[in-house]
Amino acid sequence: MQKIYSLFLIKLFILSPFAFSGSICAVGGGSEERIDWSDAPYGWMVQQADSGHALVMHYSTGSTWLESYFKDLGAASAASLVIDSRRAADDSVNAARVLAADLIFLRGGNQYTYYTLWKGTRVEEAIRQVFERGGVVGGTSAGLAVLGGVDYHAANSSAVSRDCLGDPFHRDITLSDDFLPLVPGVIFDSHFTARVRQGRLIAFVAHWNESQASDIIGVGVDEQTAFCIDNNGIGQVMGKGAAFIVHRRPESSAVCLAHTPLRLFDWSVSALTDGFRYDLKQRRLDSSAEGAKEVDDPPAAFTGVSATIEMAGSDSPQFCRPSLQRLAERAGNSTIVLITDQASSPFFQHLQAAGATDVVTLALADAPFSEIQLTALQSCGQAMVADCPVENLLSGLHAQETFAPVLNQRLNDSSFFLLLCGPPASALGGMTITNTESHSANLRNGALDIIPGLQAFPHLLIGTNTFRDDAYDENRLGGLFFLLFHQSRGLGVLADEAAAFVCQDNRLLPVSDFPVLLIDMEKVSVIDSSDYRERFYYPPRQSAAFYEARLFAISGADSGFLNLENRSWEQVSAVAEPSESTEMPATCHMLIRPNPGRNTIWFEIAHATDRTAPSLEIYDLLGRRVVYRGIHYGPFKWNGRDDFGRRSPAGCYFAVIRTPRQIIRQPFTLLP
Repeated sequence: MQKIYSLFLIKLFILSPFAFSGSICAVGGGSEERIDWSDAPYGWMVQQADSGHALVMHYSTGSTWLESYFKDLGAASAASLVIDSRRAADDSVNAARVLAADLIFLRGGNQYTYYTLWKGTRVEEAIRQVFERGGVVGGTSAGLAVLGGVDYHAANSSAVSRDCLGDPFHRDITLSDDFLPLVPGVIFDSHFTARVRQGRLIAFVAHWNESQASDIIGVGVDEQTAFCIDNNGIGQVMGKGAAFIVHRRPESSAVCLAHTPLRLFDWSVSALTDGFRYDLKQRRLDSSAEGAKEVDDPPAAFTGVSATIEMAGSDSPQFCRPSLQRLAERAGNSTIVLITDQASSPFFQHLQAAGATDVVTLALADAPFSEIQLTALQSCGQAMVADCPVENLLSGLHAQETFAPVLNQRLNDSSFFLLLCGPPASALGGMTITNTESHSANLRNGALDIIPGLQAFPHLLIGTNTFRDDAYDENRLGGLFFLLFHQSRGLGVLADEAAAFVCQDNRLLPVSDFPVLLIDMEKVSVIDSSDYRERFYYPPRQSAAFYEARLFAISGADSGFLNLENRSWEQVSAVAEPSESTEMPATCHMLIRPNPGRNTIWFEIAHATDRTAPSLEIYDLLGRRVVYRGIHYGPFKWNGRDDFGRRSPAGCYFAVIRTPRQIIRQPFTLLP
């Protein structure tokens, strides 16, 4: 089994001291506006600088609006300074102009240009001296990126969450601690929710922890939002959106390796909106915003359905191919019912291409369904929902008196398997977000809708297409955080397009190589939401705040599962499993043929007294799970490929059957 790296083994949690006397204002990007959100943080900078001289700096000529803005907010004077070459950055006259300032502000742009032109020069040293004598240094977007003790300087292409989660040592993750290290132990990121950068920030933090054996805090700041840090290390959130705080806890662990999906276990993540104050030294909340709600609800008791449910993060057949292949293999020659919005769904052809031989389509647009169609759903062993907006699925269920009872009956049938691809997966939770793709500014305008889900898993809140880069990414991701505010003990599941997971027997099992992100709100103590309104007659912005949720990034490569009853991650190793349960009489038996076998191996599972459908898992000798199937009694054909379609090498494997009453382990050999 792969090594899980612990902080205590590599001298982590040794923070650099916050030994500075200046102040920092990290602005997440977006335009400033007079008599609006930016007055508070930019006025704070002027106040912290004792209304002294403000200097706006950049590497190219631009607007002088900020200079007049600082003067309007009370600065005694304001000027701009362009440093566009290393020669200019090493010029003593330019350094003297910097030293004469009380407030320095770095405009947005490209942080790598700041890094290459200013690093190691007199101008860099002058900025540090202004800060160390008690001055103020602020920056927006790229200007924010260079303020931390560790900087993401973007030497290559701009890193995106999907690449960073897939490989935390991706070539686009370029970090350094040798330029303007003003806030020790902190890395900043900007445009946070709008550009769905949660995945990349946790990868930045994990990468630095692993490569440098030095624990840091990640601070991601939304657009038109600021995180202003005084000389005591207390950061206050100001503006429209939220600041996100990510760090390891004493009990945290991680798998952070090159060319390997990132996995995190029991990290801390907080989202803080306007008025919250956070102590960076102590890694704890200093004070809540006025009106924030203390959460004292008891932990949510787990409830779920009996069926096996697989949820894929994408609504694209290409991304869902591994899930479709698993479904087709499970079905064999039996019927698969495809529930979709329109009868011409491309998933029909892709199911057939995956090997499905009998597919019956139930198109919501053709409702009411015939008796033959409903009978097919009642009698089939497996079904899937795809190519269907979640609101259409829920409204279709509520509008048809016969459809909803049949589906609910099947969800409580332990022999039934259901695959949901993309947004329909969110319908299984206690509530879901709709109206995400009618306008890109719906979250900012308070226009996202929350509706009840099917309550199959009432405490799960499911987001799909999490890191898709389009106009609606802020609505999808920020909308899920807003759901967590409304269900304060919920478990948020963030499934990107390449991610998939299964809920079975009170367990959440990742079945994709790409990680599924979990945000567990069970022990959150404070929640809130933004009260900013884009127009006085609009509803409030739907940005959520919560303090100290637990963060997981889990993958099918981990040979483990999240126990939904106690919200704990449990590792599984086939090598450590008993060959047979000693607690109960045998309830099922397994025959493997041929053994040894080549190309195709059959697993025949027969029941004795317990008719609960078992799961079948295949492990290699290192305890790594190769295949997971929640199956019915009867034959299962394995083609020698893992859950990601990769050919498994020849060698000895273990097949493990699990039922609520029994575990059976049996070795077999795969020939070359």
